[in-house]
Amino acid sequence: MKFFIPVKKYRVVSITGNWCALNCSHCNRRYLEGMTHVKPGTLLETLASMHRNGVRGVLISGGFSKDSTLPIEPYLGELLLAKKQTGIWFSAHLGLITNINLLTQLRHTIDLVDYEFTQSTFIVNHIRRLPNEYVRTYKDALNAMVKVGLKVVPHVYAWYPSISRESLISELEYIESIGMRQATLLIYIPPSRNYPVPITEMIDMIRYARRRFGGELYLGCMRPPWVKSAIDKIVVEEELVDRVANPYHKLLKDLGNKYELFDACCSVPDEVMDLFKWDN
Repeated sequence: MKFFIPVKKYRVVSITGNWCALNCSHCNRRYLEGMTHVKPGTLLETLASMHRNGVRGVLISGGFSKDSTLPIEPYLGELLLAKKQTGIWFSAHLGLITNINLLTQLRHTIDLVDYEFTQSTFIVNHIRRLPNEYVRTYKDALNAMVKVGLKVVPHVYAWYPSISRESLISELEYIESIGMRQATLLIYIPPSRNYPVPITEMIDMIRYARRRFGGELYLGCMRPPWVKSAIDKIVVEEELVDRVANPYHKLLKDLGNKYELFDACCSVPDEVMDLFKWDN
């Protein structure tokens, strides 16, 4: 089992600071606060400084525009220079970018796209607060990224209010049908701890995903912290996933030395894993 805890070698950069045009129910911009903030003209030096201090991977993220896309265009030149000068491994939250020309340019810089994929009107309407027509855009953006040759790891919700087995499986079957062999499972984070979280249902959905998806499954960092102690233990004991991001802290102690630990995001591919070996 592989575990991933980004601390020193992998950082997250917001190219929009605390700004976001959306108001997603699970975030409301608070996750942007913990990222390193940059402005156009400062990204290159920020990345160079990070590299000098041992950072080997960076997630390019930030707030989204009203069309749920990351406004990355002002940073294309700095990203390309940073890639050439430092060799930093880049992942990105691009959102629903469908522009083929832009995605083609990003292919020369972004090594992997962490892409939230859904066909759920609940996610689109009630979490992302977008109109119904964006359900189709989630497919269009994924297909465009694949078309230009970007490596993509889709992130699929294993649980949210009103989820059904059929909806989860249809999403996993779709990404598998277009050649995806890795998927990250997310669990919706309610806006309050008082919101009922059916742990048994969550685990059953993960079990179902494991039976129906032929590739690798990762348990992503988006899951309520207050369910980790229950869910992480069962997921690891039953080997329901291949990787776990930010595992429940006591779990590693209980496992002794029977695991691999990496200082990175859980979607980092095997071929660059040596860059992110955990330093004791």
